[in-house]
Amino acid sequence: MQYFQGQYLDQLTQECVQWYVLNGHPHLTIKNLKNFLGRFLIWLNGRELTVKECREYVKYMQLRIKQSSAASDTGRLQMFLKWLHYEKDLTEHDWSKDVRRPKQKGSQKPPEMLLAPEKLIEYINQVTEPGEHDHALHRVAKKEHREFLHFYCRMGLRPNEAIKIKPEHVNLDGNPPSVMILRKGGKWRSIGLPLDYLEPIRERVNKGQWFKVSQTTLQRYMRQISKLAGREVKLYSIRKSVDTFMLDAGAPIMLAAEHQGHTVAIMQKDYVKFSAKQSSEVNNTYNPYIERGKLPIEYMLPHIDQFAEKVKKHPKFKVERNENSLVIRW
Repeated sequence: MQYFQGQYLDQLTQECVQWYVLNGHPHLTIKNLKNFLGRFLIWLNGRELTVKECREYVKYMQLRIKQSSAASDTGRLQMFLKWLHYEKDLTEHDWSKDVRRPKQKGSQKPPEMLLAPEKLIEYINQVTEPGEHDHALHRVAKKEHREFLHFYCRMGLRPNEAIKIKPEHVNLDGNPPSVMILRKGGKWRSIGLPLDYLEPIRERVNKGQWFKVSQTTLQRYMRQISKLAGREVKLYSIRKSVDTFMLDAGAPIMLAAEHQGHTVAIMQKDYVKFSAKQSSEVNNTYNPYIERGKLPIEYMLPHIDQFAEKVKKHPKFKVERNENSLVIRW
């Protein structure tokens, strides 16, 4: 096993990645595998590569780094061991089956609770309100960050996407007005602008100057908002809240995913959570043990609509359905 050291590391890494790509595993990258192999070979320190040493390395990484990183490193080790057996035929059997990936413990923190939009705007205005003794430059900076956060809430972009917009990317004469966004992955997309916020945007385009903000200052404001809210509120959680609230309001998931720059699968898996509102609607609308007469009227509307649709199909009934009334005649 002395072959897998020193000057052979680059060649070894490229061969391993190429084999995995050809066998249908394109997610493995040369950079990640090389970094792992560098760590692994330094730890091995010239000792013979055996199953026992591989297991000891996994235990060592579990004590040294966080669980998710140890699990990722173990996965790369398993890939490397498969390559040694199936491609190089250097081991008597597939050692990857003898090395177990450590189980990741679930997060001890409960998932973050989303703030209501009106409450978030109230907190943003509160933390960016100029103080009595603020310098003129501080007042200007607070105004810039306040207006940026108002724009950011209305767009649901990634923070860097919103910050890196330039005035020449904005088309206010379009129908509807839009802006070109450089998405994650280097693709440009045209996104509609918030129609209730066109005037502040127009002023900036006319001046040829976008929002002058910094991520550091924005994060400081978010920490202040977290203190006011009594829970952790991150800049990126605003983007997640846009996803959730849009779908709660009935937005088609395909259109919402395109607007946010996701695939539908990623939107469902990572960004759109089953909200408390959705849970309440499902339970209170369809659970047969709940007394409907004690519920607010919005929970009864789906049942009323279903009943009206069934009655409409009967030839002897005439149904008149308005916004606030249902009349059935026969």
